[in-house]
Amino acid sequence: MTQMTLYTPNKYLALLVLLFASTALFAQSGKKKLAERYYQEFKFEKAAEIYEDVLDIDDNDIFALKRAAECRKNLAQYDKAEVHLEKLANLSLVRAEDLLLYADILKVQGEYQRALLVYEKYMMMKPNDQYIRKYLQEGNWAESIVRDSSLYTITNSDINSESSDFAPCFVEGKVMFSSARGQGRGKNNIYNWTDQSYLNLFTAEVQSDSSLSNVKLADSEANSRFHEGTVAYDEKNSEMFFTRNFFYKGKKVEGSDGRLNLAIYHGKYQSGELGKLKEFPFNDEEFSIGHPTLTADGQTMYFTSDMPDGIGGTDIYMTKRNGDFWSDPVNLGPEINTPNDEMFPYMDANGVLHFASNGHPGLGGLDLFYLDAEGEVKNFGYPVNSSFDDFALITFSNGKGGYFSSNRPGGKGDDDIYHFAVKTSPTIQVSGYVIDAETKQEIKNATILLKDEFNDEVLQVVANTDSLGFYSFDVDFDKTYTIIGVKNGYFQQELVLMTNERSGYIDGADLELTKYSYASEGHVLLAATGEPISGAMVSLYDENRELVAQMPTLVDGSYFFGLEGEKKYYLEADHAPFPAQEIVLNTKGRPATVMYSDFRLFMLEAGTVVRLDNIYYDYNKASLRSESEQELDKLVKILKDNPTMVIELSSHTDARGTDAYNMSLSRRRAQSAVKYLLENGISKSRLQPKGYGESQLLNRCKNGVECTEEEHQLNRRTEFRILKV
Repeated sequence: MTQMTLYTPNKYLALLVLLFASTALFAQSGKKKLAERYYQEFKFEKAAEIYEDVLDIDDNDIFALKRAAECRKNLAQYDKAEVHLEKLANLSLVRAEDLLLYADILKVQGEYQRALLVYEKYMMMKPNDQYIRKYLQEGNWAESIVRDSSLYTITNSDINSESSDFAPCFVEGKVMFSSARGQGRGKNNIYNWTDQSYLNLFTAEVQSDSSLSNVKLADSEANSRFHEGTVAYDEKNSEMFFTRNFFYKGKKVEGSDGRLNLAIYHGKYQSGELGKLKEFPFNDEEFSIGHPTLTADGQTMYFTSDMPDGIGGTDIYMTKRNGDFWSDPVNLGPEINTPNDEMFPYMDANGVLHFASNGHPGLGGLDLFYLDAEGEVKNFGYPVNSSFDDFALITFSNGKGGYFSSNRPGGKGDDDIYHFAVKTSPTIQVSGYVIDAETKQEIKNATILLKDEFNDEVLQVVANTDSLGFYSFDVDFDKTYTIIGVKNGYFQQELVLMTNERSGYIDGADLELTKYSYASEGHVLLAATGEPISGAMVSLYDENRELVAQMPTLVDGSYFFGLEGEKKYYLEADHAPFPAQEIVLNTKGRPATVMYSDFRLFMLEAGTVVRLDNIYYDYNKASLRSESEQELDKLVKILKDNPTMVIELSSHTDARGTDAYNMSLSRRRAQSAVKYLLENGISKSRLQPKGYGESQLLNRCKNGVECTEEEHQLNRRTEFRILKV
């Protein structure tokens, strides 16, 4: 089979292969002039033999090495092309473009690691090439492309001939395609490159199993003695657009250099008949345009061209229709178009743009790509893509399959049409990195949380980053999730993710975390034992009760949130069957700080005794410290959530002072806590203050025992006992 050139996806629809073929004739010998003439006429076998004769005399002739390699590449003789390019790559005067050609040949033969070495050498010459840098940044790109192979079934179509068949398009319930099978107008005209007939358009019927049959020549108005190719059909307006050599009203329209470029023509197409043809307004004899595709409403066209001021060899452009007029073409830009070739655009029924490219990282030759929901270019994957040329894809409206073109080995002819079916993966593997937003350094031991679109609660902790900041986990197919990255010392970061039916893998779900100055940290514990509770939900709300952040406690019961300055927050801990607890956080007028608070969860049962942490008093005083109010807020919420609940609120002192004084002090302290609850809306009938003095010490610090202030402080505490639920 004949391999397509670096600049063209197909011998016949070669967008400007002549424009990109070097016209610089090296006047060194008669042989080289003759070989170049054959090269320009697409007689690659004759040209290769003469260039190789030149190399027998001077095996370091740079021009002859490159031309011989290009000829062998165009003839799909990749092993012979590799020999010439390996020699060329080792010469001191090798050019960067020659190294790219060498890498292309290695990829076609599946030599991906060797291709990487060539790319490394190329980057020393062209360090700013962002497209080739992707290969080096993703050294396992080939493995990533082939990992979805089990999701596809590929079948060679029965309609393929021994000649070239490619570029299918849905037209009036059938498939229209281009073929060199030697039927119709121009069937006796032979194309030098392939020794096959010029291309004509044909139709085939689509069977219930998606196979194609009953091939017929398309309407005679659609075919000429020159090439006809890629078709786009506007179903709403019954209008067909197609590519043809610049041949209109029986006349060739050649450029100033004598070359016959490609153009787009269109006309009404109904019941298999094509009406009067019209020229597309941007046809120009000096450059090619072709490969049209339309959006479902017929109002936007994408096409391929090598018009001046493009980004690469051939680029994809867009134009919009307004009545009978089309807007000036707009290049789709460097995110899609590369310095190489992008072509055969196709817009599917769901508004997803597909195209073929040899500039984005692929397996070799032309690969098929599509734009994901975020507008990023994604490789369609193996086995739809191979190390050969894969192009001109169309899909069924349900997205579960379609047809594409390829010149891979094992086909029936040159280019063949293949049917592909897509199976959905039950689970999708998501992976990415967590990094510091400022330093761009990886963050290890960060926690990844997950929630889905139907549940605003965090579902689970799904992963932790490794020493390189990398994580991965599996999710269900065809859902929308929110991934949340959390790490102590950083604000949470969220990423909305839609699982992708085209692949079992979603890479690059990276999260950048920003460090915080204010924070709320603590633990959720069992009140009875002090043991940590893992998976308790802790939620942070702003002063309007809008959810700011949320996380389940980690294995050690810990939680942490970043706060902003000059803000008021509510922090709630909830874990069934325990009642939720809440505190108020306030950073207004405070310097940067970390606010610590533990939640002790308990059952709502009569007789339960709960210690209120941080209800502390200064020595010999009954007034509450300011930090104690935050702890009592938890009790306020519990009492409000349970309006029939009655409690005894007790206070305890340390052992210093007389027993009688301590009993009196503890009563006043209990009353001080009750007063705070009353001020926050709790009925007096539900509160019974009780002072126990020093009668219930928690440690050894009884009368006569020397203890530290911290040990005495532990005994100066407040508790409550549930009397009634």
